[in-house]
Amino acid sequence: MKKNIILAITFSLIFLLSGCSSAPTRTVPVPAVPLTPQLKMGTLNFSLSENHKANITYHTQQEMHAFILSQIKADLNEKYILTDSPEADIININIEYVRQFIGRKLTDSLGYPTLNYSIEIVRKTKVIYRLEKKHQAFNAGIMPNIEVLFGVMRKKSHEKIFMKSIANTISSQIAQLLK
Repeated sequence: MKKNIILAITFSLIFLLSGCSSAPTRTVPVPAVPLTPQLKMGTLNFSLSENHKANITYHTQQEMHAFILSQIKADLNEKYILTDSPEADIININIEYVRQFIGRKLTDSLGYPTLNYSIEIVRKTKVIYRLEKKHQAFNAGIMPNIEVLFGVMRKKSHEKIFMKSIANTISSQIAQLLK
């Protein structure tokens, strides 16, 4: 009996660990049309809404737009994805960001934002690829989880965690399109 339990535990661990060592899966669909080897940055449309008006000053829509755009460009430049070539396919990004607060209208402490976004690849004037994500929520890790849970995210600087996460997610998905 003891032998069977040890054998079952051993096989369970092997099964679980082999799943952890598998290759990462693609998170974006493969484009139907081959894309140019590099892409040109088009527009980033960004809209901000919030579930109530806070008494604390957080980032404005313009500040968030500028920060996210610069992060995406930096990430894509680092991966040699961006070009200024007029022949390159163009990336257009649309983001709808909803700033959330803990307890809805009871507090001004930040909660995780919700997000809708789309990535379009345009060739000449025709959209040749579109990825759309709706009702996305971002989880920034253990420490931010604790800070959100205890309602201590009450500074403008706290929101940068969310903006960096959004920019990183979008730039990673764009990079996957060229693989």
